[in-house]
Parts: sequence; structure tokens; C-alpha cells
Amino acid sequence: MNIFIKYIIITTISCLYVELIGYLAHRYIIHQGILGDNIRITHYCHHEKKYPHHDFDSDKYRTAHDTWPWILIIIIFAYLPNWSLYKLDIYDKYVMIYLLYLMSLHLVVISYIHDSYHIKNHWLNKYNWYKNHKKYHHIHHLDDKNYGITNYFYDHLFNTFSDKIVPKKNNFNGFESKCENRIKWLDFLSNWHFI
Repeated sequence: MNIFIKYIIITTISCLYVELIGYLAHRYIIHQGILGDNIRITHYCHHEKKYPHHDFDSDKYRTAHDTWPWILIIIIFAYLPNWSLYKLDIYDKYVMIYLLYLMSLHLVVISYIHDSYHIKNHWLNKYNWYKNHKKYHHIHHLDDKNYGITNYFYDHLFNTFSDKIVPKKNNFNGFESKCENRIKWLDFLSNWHFI
């Protein structure tokens, strides 16, 4: 197989896989709390305290210190399987290194785009595709919909996509917190915002 074609296929599969991990984690771990409230509390604070539906964007990003769950998720569900496939000789070290780089870059891009949605006058606001995605993310803060960040492929596939503004729902299954008891041991990671 041509090396160029091989890496196009690897890149496509990796992007679909990382988006699937993000979708499933966002929906079931971060919102529904299937792994407990200690993980989802940081995202709850992002939704309900830092960026509630009535104050969705601001002049400057207000971090909710919710970076660490996403880093743990990418390590457990992307980096470790990537390393395991390499150790099982499914592919060579160059593919493993490329995938590690690609998955990391994907996480940075997703984080950047997400954070930008919460900035009023972000430079991407001049693009229609971006305005639509920002609207979809705002709907996510209102409803149990639109778990994708940079694309909504899996939302369409699993029937969780919406482009309709609705009244605010409790999209954390009744979970509430004042955010004082959130896990703070990786707060320094929240300084990675490039906006």
C-alpha cells in the first residue's frame, strides 16, 4: 500500500475514533456520571457556574478547571490502546508515534474550539460554519444534545443532535454542586487555554 494512502487511512480512523471517545465520554461519563460525580463535577461547574445558559460567553475565558478529566480520558481510551496495539505488533513505532501526535493535536484543537465558543468576539466569529457550531454548543448548555465539539457526526448518528433553542433543562440528571468539592489536583492544566 502506498505510504501516503496508508497515513490518510490512519488519520481518518484516528479522527473518527477520538471524536467517538469524546462523544461517549462527554455524554456518559461527564454528563450522566457513570463513573461517579468526582469526574463530572468539573464539567458541571463549567456549565452551571462559569458559563450558565444566560451568560454563555464573555470577553475573556473564565476557566472552570475542567481540563483534567479530558486528559485522563484520552490517556485511558486513546494513548494506552495505541501503545498496546504497538506492543502487539499491529503497527510499527512510527505509526504509534504519529498516532500519539495526532491524538494530542486533536485534543488541543477540540479544546481550543470549545473555549473559543465562550468568547464573545473571538476571531472565528466571522465564519458561518463557526457561528453554527457555537449555536449548537449553546444548545448543549441548554439541553441533553450536541455532545460533539468540532463536529456533530456522532450526534446525528445517535440522535442527540439539535439545532433548536429550548428552555433550560437539567442536563446533569439532577446532579447539583456549589463546586467547592471538585477535584483540584490538576488545576494547573487549566492554564493551557490559548485564547
